This record gives sequence, C-alpha cells and structure tokens, in this order.
Amino acid sequence: MESRLYPNVATVLGQLAADGWHLAVCTNKPEGAARSLLDALGLLSVMRAVGGGDNTIRLWDLTGPTPRLARVYQGHTDSVVALSFSPDSQTLSSGSKDQAIRLWRVSLADDHNNSPEHQGIVWSAAFS
Repeated sequence: MESRLYPNVATVLGQLAADGWHLAVCTNKPEGAARSLLDALGLLSVMRAVGGGDNTIRLWDLTGPTPRLARVYQGHTDSVVALSFSPDSQTLSSGSKDQAIRLWRVSLADDHNNSPEHQGIVWSAAFS
C-alpha cells in the first residue's frame, strides 16, 4: 500500500505554514512511523506538532533548515486524536481517547490546565 496526498495538499499546507499558521497532525501511528511518513510525503517541515498512537505529542522547532524536536508532552493515557493551537500560538490543546482535554504551554514542557474526564472520546478541540 502506498500513501500519497490529494492534489495540491502539500502546496496549500506549505503556504499556510509560510503565512504563520502552526500546523498539527494526529495519527494512529507511533511517532517514529508518523515522522517517516510525513518526511516521505514532504510535510515534515510544516508540521509543528504531531500527536498519535503512542499517547504523546511532539512539538517541533521549524525555524532551522531541518525540524528539531522541541518538546515531548506526556499525560494522556490513550491515543491523541485532536490537536489545536490557540490564536496566539502559545497554547496547544489536545484531546484523546482517554476522554480528557489537556492544554499545554508551548514554551514549557508541562501542561497547565486539564479538563475533567468526559463520558466519551474527545474527537476535536478548537479555540475561539
């Protein structure tokens, strides 16, 4: 099986990143496999955060010529299925199959606000 992007996806994501948007992706794969796939698809250099099946979120520093791991956020007990950056890009929210929403300070390695558990999986999270 071969993974490939829909037409123009790489171009659009590259333009969004160039315009200052912080992009994130969630996957059911462990981080190593996700990173390899993103690299093969040409998207590694535009994804600021990757959350996945290993219950972690990895935040990447994209300011250099190659992405550098900046932080690893741990705290979920099941797969991370939702990620969203706040409008000022200082907070990252994550939702998980563990029924929790967590807010992470982008500048620090600790979370600063956790929601009480919900009655179901948190499939999406957004800031207004």
